[in-house]
Amino acid sequence: MGTLAGIVILAGLAGFGVWYRGGSEPSNAYVYADTWEPVSNPPRVYYRGIECKTAGTPIVLLKRYYAFVITRDTGVTCTYSYNGEGYNDFRCFYETGTIAARGVCMVKKNPDQILPDETDVKEAQFYNPKGEMVSSIQSRTGVETWSCANGQKNWELVLRDGVRQRLSAWYCNGQLQKQRVYVDGVRDGAFVSYYPDGGKETEGSYYQGERSGRWVRYNEDGGIKRVERYPASVWGASRLGKPSEAELPDDPAVSAFLGDWSSEEDSAASFRIFKRSDGTAIIQVPANDTWWHVFENIRFENGKLLFDEYSYTPPSDDYKSIVTPFGEHPFSGVPCETIMELDKDNPDVIMVTVKSTHVPEGIKGTLQRIKQAD
Repeated sequence: MGTLAGIVILAGLAGFGVWYRGGSEPSNAYVYADTWEPVSNPPRVYYRGIECKTAGTPIVLLKRYYAFVITRDTGVTCTYSYNGEGYNDFRCFYETGTIAARGVCMVKKNPDQILPDETDVKEAQFYNPKGEMVSSIQSRTGVETWSCANGQKNWELVLRDGVRQRLSAWYCNGQLQKQRVYVDGVRDGAFVSYYPDGGKETEGSYYQGERSGRWVRYNEDGGIKRVERYPASVWGASRLGKPSEAELPDDPAVSAFLGDWSSEEDSAASFRIFKRSDGTAIIQVPANDTWWHVFENIRFENGKLLFDEYSYTPPSDDYKSIVTPFGEHPFSGVPCETIMELDKDNPDVIMVTVKSTHVPEGIKGTLQRIKQAD
């Protein structure tokens, strides 16, 4: 009898082990933990057993995860393995079945959720709908690119040693949706978002991950919905005395702009454009004690260098008025579009046009190359 009981117990344990260890069968029970009502369109969690859902995130009873599936807004479906908190494999596919991405990213476990961190990618390759690789990440450094089914870029994150540098997002119609700048991995600097038709949706700035200064929300017709004010501007003061810089796109046109450039009235460099030892091209405004600059949407078009520039200076009693009761400089944080074009007759001269809401027709000037790039 004892032997028979032992065999039964061992068989039961073996059966439980098979059930616990695995398979790729999805659960057919998706319910909310508090109401036990069925969940519509839940994440598909692959395991054998019962799955319940709370706070919008699946939790498994008596059963560990093996993989879970998330479908992005663009229709790309990603499967993430889960072998415990840490770096896990993932694979993503377009609706056509073409590979969209594959690699290794962080999967985190919090008290009520297990989710991938798409900003912490160890190794990965990203593909367009044609199956062509468009970007990659190696040793947590590179560019993470997600695309729409029509091939338009939808999301692009620049990482260096695992630290976020810049995030850009587009609608599938090609319209820029938003851009974020990061300093030491946290949101910092100017922020603008747009509606699908190109109209401005939100405009403001961050300081060390927190909203700072004046934020404006717009209606789709362009009218102002509301204006919000946040503690302002330790933002600029903390950066005075440090260079302002940003990466330039990898474009053959950059070589003609390399060097130190100065305005005609000033012998000191106003701009520096150079390459780091790793080949990354940088545009830089040397440190000064008055203004801090942020560069966004940097691109080359027909040999011209274009970018959006935001200049910041700390509040001061000198600027206080009915219009600026917080003492903010009227030009601080105002978006400007800068266009730089080499003089056709003299490659050591750049013709500059700066447009803003205050001066829509633009202010024109020139820069002289005072030093070739090293």
